[in-house]
Amino acid sequence: MKHDINTSGFVYRLRPVMVDDAQTIIDIRLADAVRNRYIHPISPDPVEQIKWLARYYEREDDYYFAAENIYTNEVDGLVGIYNIEGNNGEWGRLVSRKNSFVIPDLIGLTLKVAFVILNLKKLVSFVNTNNKHAVTTTEGTGAVCEGRRIADYEIDDVLQEEICYYLTPEIYETVSKPYLEKAAQSVYNMYKRRQVKLKENGRC
Repeated sequence: MKHDINTSGFVYRLRPVMVDDAQTIIDIRLADAVRNRYIHPISPDPVEQIKWLARYYEREDDYYFAAENIYTNEVDGLVGIYNIEGNNGEWGRLVSRKNSFVIPDLIGLTLKVAFVILNLKKLVSFVNTNNKHAVTTTEGTGAVCEGRRIADYEIDDVLQEEICYYLTPEIYETVSKPYLEKAAQSVYNMYKRRQVKLKENGRC
């Protein structure tokens, strides 16, 4: 759906995905085949991505975001909040540009949108059990495991299993928010040190 939710963190801002992001979406999602094998495949054709975005704009209660670097204006991550029913929703479609530092702000701002702006009471996610990095990242937010399920997709002709996680406003405020803000602050400090070094070298 088309929405106007914008919110900023330490280094990144979360803004609505636009049609002009079509090629960027493709670049990020297809840049690392090994890392991205756990997300649904997409076409490398920008025209097909634009068609997908057109269909997305017609769906209700589906919020798709780009995480844009405040310093470079480069989009380094994508995420969505969708399948909203009452006060419950799901988050996913999370993917980041390789070697970026977007994850702390990307997840922190996503949870802020879910619990502070949309006022959701429960946010679920489904993570492939073999995607160890995603499992570690999700559990670092304090997300609670509430079971497992067989996924609706295969990888290399093998049915996949997913871990079902959930977060609540209470978990967000006491665990997720401080954990992610601390990590995002570290990224911010790194950027500031880089700026100082560039100035010292006369390049800024």
